[in-house]
Amino acid sequence: MEKLEARIRNHDREIEKMCNFHYQGFVDSITELLKVRGEAQKLKNQVTDTNRKLQNEGKELILAMEELRQCRLQQRNISATVDKLTLCLPVLEMYSKLREQMKSKRQPEFGDVSKAAQAFPKRRIHGRQPEVSHYRFCKVMVDNIPLLREEIKELSMSDLKDFLESIRKHSDKIGETRHEAGREEGMEDEEGMEDEEGMEDEEGMEDERGMGDEEGMEDGNRMGIRGDEGWEGHGDEEGTGDEKRMGNEEGMRG
Repeated sequence: MEKLEARIRNHDREIEKMCNFHYQGFVDSITELLKVRGEAQKLKNQVTDTNRKLQNEGKELILAMEELRQCRLQQRNISATVDKLTLCLPVLEMYSKLREQMKSKRQPEFGDVSKAAQAFPKRRIHGRQPEVSHYRFCKVMVDNIPLLREEIKELSMSDLKDFLESIRKHSDKIGETRHEAGREEGMEDEEGMEDEEGMEDEEGMEDERGMGDEEGMEDGNRMGIRGDEGWEGHGDEEGTGDEKRMGNEEGMRG
């Protein structure tokens, strides 16, 4: 027991020495911890403020991102709408043109209307785009085609009746005009025949004159040749220049 107590006292002295040796360091460590505690509190406050500011700024960013998402969605919808309208535009133009013709009373042909009615439910662009028959406006157009046909038929019959009535009212003037035109054509034909006969008579007279002139020239040439032969027969020295001139004059007269 005594040895154990002595050993305990020995250890206590060593512990006391160790504590005395490290006491100053312990105090310094506690002091530093207290300082760190203050700095940690300041850092905590700064982190809290930064987090709050970040959250506030993040809310604005989140709102901006949401607006951007909505804009992107609208842009995509607009692009899809433009594509669909481009697909439907030929059909709409066809129907609009038909309605304008109806309003302006320029009657389109029934064949065109039938073609338009057939094109509405199965109109394709470039052969690869989807059909437009599932759109409601296209179904409305197709449903209106029979009504348009009836309207065109009524307008055509009305115009035909007006035209026939106008012809009946102006039939006297039309007949008179046609009669005058026929009479003028007959007069022109008679004048043309007279002109042709006159031209033929003039051509015959000119031909006769030309033939007479040619015969006279041939007779003169023959007589001139004969005069030259008679003059050559008198080869004696009695011939004079006066006789030669007389022979030439006779030949020219002939």
